[in-house]
Amino acid sequence: MSKTITINVPDKLYSQLQRTAELSGQPLESLVTQSLAYSVPPLLEEIPLTYQSEIYALLQMNDTALHREAISVYPPEQWSEHKDLLSQKKLRELTTAEQNRLEVLQREANILTLRKSYAVLLLNRRSYLRSGWEI
Repeated sequence: MSKTITINVPDKLYSQLQRTAELSGQPLESLVTQSLAYSVPPLLEEIPLTYQSEIYALLQMNDTALHREAISVYPPEQWSEHKDLLSQKKLRELTTAEQNRLEVLQREANILTLRKSYAVLLLNRRSYLRSGWEI
């Protein structure tokens, strides 16, 4: 099911949309719908419950804080430990303590990746990636 909305867009934007639709061989309505679908961040409800609290904080951040989040890196010592445990897991069964540690490291890596991705998504939505910031 779909809904109809009416919006006013600047002439320049309309021309861009119309020309892009022509060049891509798709109807203007499809191009606008597709563009909106790509620009709206996923709802928190679509993110697994265990990660929602990690993402909620990003919605409150200003652009500078989001940029810091987007360029954050997994601590090298944790990355090394993570790789070592994964290598050991291929060779033998991990101890309970090692398996628990690997799960913690994997969760932290997942959270970092999700936060970085969502920060980039929010920055892109706010048009900051086009203003010269490097990610």
